Amino acid sequence: MTGLTKILILCVDAADSKLIENWSRQGHLPNWQTLQRRGLVTRVENAVGLYTGTVWPSFQSGLGPGGHGRYYLKQIKTGSYRNAGINADASDGKVFWDVLGRAGRRARPN
Repeated sequence: MTGLTKILILCVDAADSKLIENWSRQGHLPNWQTLQRRGLVTRVENAVGLYTGTVWPSFQSGLGPGGHGRYYLKQIKTGSYRNAGINADASDGKVFWDVLGRAGRRARPN
């Protein structure tokens, strides 16, 4: 397969971005500095009013919380007051690496 671009997506969760930027600038994180210089770096934040548990399903599915059904790590089961027991597999929507894999592309989350 020639002409394909390899993409590395590196996600850092719950890190202090200012510390990482400072340490990188000071030369303490040379590999991180190289990744920043050669790649595309962006920050991802939860939308106002949404909490832990919404960003990753949105990232991996390309859907907003209304599309994938995750609004928080714990949710109330519809029609009751019981915890729904949300886990990583409970999201609606297809994750992009499965879509790529079915299209014949090699995609591997680690």
